[in-house]
Amino acid sequence: MSGTGEKRRELDRDLVVRFVAGDQEAFLEVFRAIRQEIAAVVQRMFRSPFDQEEAFQEAWLQLHRARAQFDVNRHPELVGWARQVARNRCIDLIKARSRRPEVPVEALDPAAEPSQHRDAVGARIREELDRFVARLDEEQQRFFQLSFVEELPHDEAARRLGITARRCKYLKKKILARMLRSPALRRAAEAT
Repeated sequence: MSGTGEKRRELDRDLVVRFVAGDQEAFLEVFRAIRQEIAAVVQRMFRSPFDQEEAFQEAWLQLHRARAQFDVNRHPELVGWARQVARNRCIDLIKARSRRPEVPVEALDPAAEPSQHRDAVGARIREELDRFVARLDEEQQRFFQLSFVEELPHDEAARRLGITARRCKYLKKKILARMLRSPALRRAAEAT
């Protein structure tokens, strides 16, 4: 790519080794170093800012999952590999959309429409919420179960998790903020 004027970015081998091994700090460093490249891939595939945000998150989740498959001896190629993983994930998201069955309103029994629609929307919201929760870290998932599902007060959730009530309030605020920023949850909720 030397003729195109594009600068090739190469990451330090030690950073790549740590990234592949699952080091959280290395993952953050890789994220900071190449997030623009991944964002550019996503922006080429999706026009809507909401779709771009969702695809960007999905791409990074896929990179995190696939990191152990990368050969550290090819560390100069990590950025290109990451772009390809992101591109493939975007293609998967586009394909999944085209396969998603849509039930036309006319096909619903007019007498049963409100309950059928409500059930379909509820199932979609539950599906998106399950995906959302799967993206949370372990502590956040445990807190989500205790606070949002079991509806325990902060002091009881804190006792069960072995953390402070203040930490519980922080986790709740953080999770709610992420929920509000989630385009998939927003779309599912708007369908009600």
